[in-house]
Amino acid sequence: MPPAHAEAPAAAQRVQIPKAGGSLPPSRRQLEALQSRAAPALFDQLTYDGSRSAVAAVRQREWRLENWEYLAMTMARCLDVDPTVRDRFPRVWAHTVCELTTVTFADFSPEFDSVLRRAQKADDFEFSAVPFRGRWGWRKRARLLGYMRRIDYEDVD
Repeated sequence: MPPAHAEAPAAAQRVQIPKAGGSLPPSRRQLEALQSRAAPALFDQLTYDGSRSAVAAVRQREWRLENWEYLAMTMARCLDVDPTVRDRFPRVWAHTVCELTTVTFADFSPEFDSVLRRAQKADDFEFSAVPFRGRWGWRKRARLLGYMRRIDYEDVD
């Protein structure tokens, strides 16, 4: 007769719980911290260390897709309207910079554009290109969340 459930060894009863450093995507708080660290360098790169406005940077770029250009211009205007936002609301400022970077990268990269559209279809409007690389780069997060697969070029404009 097989042993009763209560008599079974405890080790056999345990369910394997994935470790936080394993294959789980980062929490929203972790992503915000990564984005906050990356935002100043991204903004400096966009504005040539402050020598031009964010709106000028968006206008000078040749855009592939009109919808990304419109969103980028909206984000750029938000960044240029009040320069004190960077100091008064650093998380909001960092989020806006990362959103501007995300839509710019979506316009530049058909691969990322496809991933971002899949994320948006899944009601994930927070998916960001930032951080680009590293342990939680956009490709790894996209794979973990199921947004990255073979590119269907009919989905890409």
